[in-house]
Amino acid sequence: MFHDFGGSQAHSVCFGASPPKIVAVPGSIASWEVWLPTIEELTRRVGVVAIDHAGVGQSKFLADQISYEFQLGLLEAVISDRELERFVLMGDSSNVALVLDYALKHPSRVGALVLVAGVPWSFDTPQIRSFLGAVKRDFHGTIDAFTHACFPEEDSEQLVSWLRDLIAQTGPESVVAILESYFSIDLRDRLQAVDAPCLVLGGELDRVAAEGLEGLTTLSDSLSHAELVVLDGVGHVPSMSRPVEVAAEILDFLERKGVLTGG
Repeated sequence: MFHDFGGSQAHSVCFGASPPKIVAVPGSIASWEVWLPTIEELTRRVGVVAIDHAGVGQSKFLADQISYEFQLGLLEAVISDRELERFVLMGDSSNVALVLDYALKHPSRVGALVLVAGVPWSFDTPQIRSFLGAVKRDFHGTIDAFTHACFPEEDSEQLVSWLRDLIAQTGPESVVAILESYFSIDLRDRLQAVDAPCLVLGGELDRVAAEGLEGLTTLSDSLSHAELVVLDGVGHVPSMSRPVEVAAEILDFLERKGVLTGG
């Protein structure tokens, strides 16, 4: 489904039962497909909407249109167009910040948050600036190295190839614009105001997420109603590499919090 926004069209997909109860936002530089293996498991029980934020997948926007506030506006446009009233919001990697920010702005709509492999701070670092410089010099070589780093799991070459293709579709200009748009974002001072139950989930072997497991622990400790789950032997994209486990953890959490039955 396409949604009029910002002089172009945003893209989202919907699977499973209606009305959907979960909205999935992918990491900042790849499309909704990073959630697909987990969505296949989740939709045995619950409907899911997944979005392509600005600059990725089928949400085709110019790089100079992309800003953090633009991404928040796009998320709101999709949610409004799909007439969603209360839902679970899932964010991956850098877009942990986006979904937390949305929940802070719209607390009555968000019944719970699932925060995977990211923290809502540490976006403007020497490592990220070095990565962006490498993207500008050698996009495909840099993305190849990055996607291999995302999947330290054995026998994951097909997942590396899949993620590499998704980021290649984004292209160097949009990758740079998206990541630079997060440089000023730091939500640490606002986290105590998040009232929704939060599942913070990451992989033991993740060396890509800012601050690694220490960052996820800090995030979980900073939220008033959070639980932390660390999956053994897993890297930066558990939604692709361990979808059965990820979906089971999500559904268990939502059931215990009464979210799926509570509307």
